[in-house]
Amino acid sequence: MTREEARALADRVLALSKGVDQARVNITSTWSGNTRFADASITTSGGITDVIVDVTVTIGRRRASASTNVLDDASLRRTVELAAQLARLSPDDPELMPELGAQSHATVNAYIEDTANLTPTARAGAVRRTIDGTGGGQIFSAGFLDAHAIAVAVATSNGLFAFHRSTDAELSMTARTPDGTGSGWASAGSRDWGKIDPTALGRAAARKAESSRNPQAIEARPMTAVLEPQAVNDLVPLLSSSLNARTADEGRSAFSKPGGGTRIGEKVMDERVTLYSDPTDPDLLAMPFDVEGFPLRRIVWIEKGVLRNLSYTRFWAQRQKMAPTGTNIYDGSSNVLGGGLKMTGGTKTTEEL
Repeated sequence: MTREEARALADRVLALSKGVDQARVNITSTWSGNTRFADASITTSGGITDVIVDVTVTIGRRRASASTNVLDDASLRRTVELAAQLARLSPDDPELMPELGAQSHATVNAYIEDTANLTPTARAGAVRRTIDGTGGGQIFSAGFLDAHAIAVAVATSNGLFAFHRSTDAELSMTARTPDGTGSGWASAGSRDWGKIDPTALGRAAARKAESSRNPQAIEARPMTAVLEPQAVNDLVPLLSSSLNARTADEGRSAFSKPGGGTRIGEKVMDERVTLYSDPTDPDLLAMPFDVEGFPLRRIVWIEKGVLRNLSYTRFWAQRQKMAPTGTNIYDGSSNVLGGGLKMTGGTKTTEEL
C-alpha cells in the first residue's frame, strides 16, 4: 500500500465518522512470504496479504474500537457504527487523552524493494544455498525463511496523518549430525534481504553441530556463559517491558526505589551496557511514530549501566509533569518500547569472548 492509497482509505473512514466526537483510523497493510525446509527439501511455501482497518471513536469520555479487513463502503460504515455502539456502552475513561492533531515525524527509509519482492523462486534459491553451506550430506538440516512488507498509517479527525513502510527478512536453520549427538542453530535478519548470506548461515549452523558432537559430562559448577547476539536479542525486550515509568512510580517495578520514587540516576547493570531507542538508527530503521501517531525520538534508557529514562504514556506524562515518550505501536501500551531498541556493549567478538 502506498502513502496515497493509505491516505485515501483513511479519509473514507473519517468521512463515515462524522457522528462521533473524535475518531482515529489505524491501517496495517501486510504481505508475507515464507518457505520451510527439512531434510534438504522444501516442505511448505506460502504467502499472506491483508489490510486491516482499526477504527477508534470517542464519544464524551468513552472510547472503543472495532476492526475489519473488508474495505467496501458498507463494511467500513458498519465498523464505524460498531465502534460507536461499543463506545456508548463503555464506562467513562478517567485516563482518556484527546486524539492528536498534525505532528512532525522523522523520515525513516525502511522499505527495501528486494525484500518486498522476494518471490517463492528466490526463496527456494536461498534455501538451496543454505543447505549447500552445511557441506553436503553429512549434516541434516531444517529451517525457515520469512519475508515481510508492511505499511502502517494513522489518521485522526483532529488532522493527524502518519505513514510508514518497512520490510523484514529472517532466515534460520537447525543442523544435526547424522549420529544425532551434535546440534547447531543459526539465524540472520535484516530489512534488506541482500545483507543476509544464506551460505554463511548454513556453514555456521553446521560448524556448531560438529563442535557439539559427542558431548561429555562435566562437573556441575558456576560457569560463565557467553550469549550469542540472537540470544541477547531475545532477552533484551524482556528488560524493555520493565522500563515503565508508571509501574516504577507506583512501586511495582524493579526500577522502583524503596520508600518511593524511581531508580533513575542509579547504576542498575554493568557499566559496559548502554540501551537506547532511535527509529532513525541504521541498524533499527524503526517506525517513527506510535499507535496514536505520537512522534518517536532517540531516547537513552540505560547509559553505561546507569538508568537514565523510563517510558511515559501521554496520560502518565501529563500527570507526572514529564515529557511523553510514546506507546508501543502493536498494543497501545507502554510495556514494550517503540522506536526500536539497541544495546551496545564491549568491542570483542563472540569468538574472542
